[in-house]
Order: sequence, then structure tokens, then C-alpha cells
Amino acid sequence: MTEEDRKKIQDAYDSFCQREYNGDAEEISDKGTIPICFTTYEFDKESKYTHEIQINFDLDSMCWKNYIDDELVLTQQTDVESLVDDLSYCSFDDIIRDCVMEGFRLEKDGYFDEYKKEFAV
Repeated sequence: MTEEDRKKIQDAYDSFCQREYNGDAEEISDKGTIPICFTTYEFDKESKYTHEIQINFDLDSMCWKNYIDDELVLTQQTDVESLVDDLSYCSFDDIIRDCVMEGFRLEKDGYFDEYKKEFAV
């Protein structure tokens, strides 16, 4: 990654964090992972089980990585310009949307059944 690309990404990340979190973004390097979004979500409103959603961007592979309960469930390859556009123009909800939709699909397919058993009260 060039210094120019890193600066574009940093500026877009700063803008996203200021807009969505009212705070400053951490300094990124030209390698590693950028933490973008973290939240909890209930895919099955009846059971009230809360799942953690985390969206990171991996600079090494230029890939969005979507996690539910620390399990990688979705990846999406992209390029610098698309990442900059996403961070510049997308909201928090826009960025977590694909992961949330994947969570609903996994819930429907029974993926979280073991999780529910493990945390049953």
C-alpha cells in the first residue's frame, strides 16, 4: 500500500469515526486490521439471545471481515477506492447490514442452536 493510499484510508476512517462515534479514529498503519463497527443484535426476538457483531477491515488482504460471536461469517474483497467511498459515505447501519442479513440466514438455518443451548438460563 502506498503512503497516499494509507492517507486516503486514514482520512476516510477519521471521517467515519467522527460522524458515527463523535470521536477520533485510531492511527492506522499500512498493515493489519482496522476495527470499524461493533454492536450486539438479536436475530431471534423470541429467544432474546444477543449476539456480538464485529466488522473489521483487513488491510493485508484488502477485505471486509464480518464476525458474529467471534466467528468469521462473511468476507468481501475490495480495493482502496471502494473502501474510502464506503467509509466516507456509509453509515454504521449500512456497514453492518450484510452481517445482520447473514445472521438472520444463519438463525433460520439453525446455526445458533448450540449457542442457545450453551447459554440457556
